[in-house]
Amino acid sequence: SGRFVQFKTKNHFRVVQGIAVVCYATFLYGVANEQEYERFCAAERIAGTILMLLCVLLIGMHVTLPISILSSAVVTFKRWQWMGFSNVTPELVWSTLVSHATA
Repeated sequence: SGRFVQFKTKNHFRVVQGIAVVCYATFLYGVANEQEYERFCAAERIAGTILMLLCVLLIGMHVTLPISILSSAVVTFKRWQWMGFSNVTPELVWSTLVSHATA
């Protein structure tokens, strides 16, 4: 029979949640500093998938919205950096906000 991780106390589970948040923040830091566009696009997709899984893990802490906003801000800032900030129009800003709010 296989061995499973057992959380004996709520504190054990909180430690796992904290480690998950730190790992995700580290990954987002890597996404924000990516220099190749193709890798950035792939990392953006991976970050979205990890965010969904992380939201399930963190649902009891009520921090899913702030983490989601942080993730969206990092990815959006980097995407606009690739485009050139001079090319960012008010319509683009508005459509980005609406798309993130409805996603």
